Amino acid sequence: MNPFPFFIDLNVRVGDLNYGNHVGHQHFFLYFHEVRLAYLNQLGFSESDIQGLSLVVAEAHCRYRHELLLGDQIRVFCRISEIKAKVFIFEYQITRHETVCATGTTTCLCLDPRRKRAVSLPADFLEAVQRFEQIR
Repeated sequence: MNPFPFFIDLNVRVGDLNYGNHVGHQHFFLYFHEVRLAYLNQLGFSESDIQGLSLVVAEAHCRYRHELLLGDQIRVFCRISEIKAKVFIFEYQITRHETVCATGTTTCLCLDPRRKRAVSLPADFLEAVQRFEQIR
């Protein structure tokens, strides 16, 4: 059973390829970004509006396991795996036909755009995530 409650399906595009004719490493982070946007939208938020705050990625990691090629149909999963007072961690998995091709994380925080400071996560956001992820 896959522990990820959310995913999107994507196709590898020609612009994703590097000189080796496989997906360049930087595009995996774009796939993470696409699924993160869709996840937030599912909850009624966006990266530029989490109850008036902006989402900022403070750290990003990716572990590459298998190459992706032009035309591959991939499934990009995500979940919020950890929540602290000011920080939350998205966890990602990219699969092709049940094969895990990459895993990764982004550590995110909410920034008050007026004060340019990290602030506590809004209660409505926390409640929406906990309900969606079935976290108690």
